[in-house]
Amino acid sequence: MKELNHSEKIKYTKMIKPYGHKYCSMCHMSKQLQYFTKAGRGCKSCVSEYHKQYRKANKEKYQKYHKEYHKKWYTNNKEKKQEQNRQWMEANKEKFQDYLKEDYHQRPEVKEKKRLARALRRSKSEVPLTPREKRWIESIYKRASIMTRLFGEPYEVDHIFPIATGGKRIPINLQVLPRRENRRKKDNI
Repeated sequence: MKELNHSEKIKYTKMIKPYGHKYCSMCHMSKQLQYFTKAGRGCKSCVSEYHKQYRKANKEKYQKYHKEYHKKWYTNNKEKKQEQNRQWMEANKEKFQDYLKEDYHQRPEVKEKKRLARALRRSKSEVPLTPREKRWIESIYKRASIMTRLFGEPYEVDHIFPIATGGKRIPINLQVLPRRENRRKKDNI
């Protein structure tokens, strides 16, 4: 069979178009209808390739548009986005923890911001203590140190009502726990 040139191929594919087929104006081929977009500009693969080329050629314009679009969308759907983020974090706890650790170590400004937030929480939890209460707190910390030496397992002083949830740094809010229990407890009561 004779090799057809480009214009002959186009003419041939336009003439022979079986039922359920459509002609793509971009790649000049006859394809089944399922391979076309609803807009009808061309087949899905050609349209996809066109958009990739356009985004590549107009990168700054494209980024600016999407930044503005997402900012506007976020302001209109703030609660929805926060709920989506919360659900994702619950579904991907390990992945989220890895992300936080990586982000925390790679960005010193995040580390500093968290340190300041902890300092603020601690300053809110500080209550004027009497000398007797100060000695009581010191004795609790000594007890944790002694238990660590006696049992060979690290013990820590834990806040029964966590500082993060409004607990105060007073003697009756402190208890000695093994480190693994304290880490497992986190900010729970």
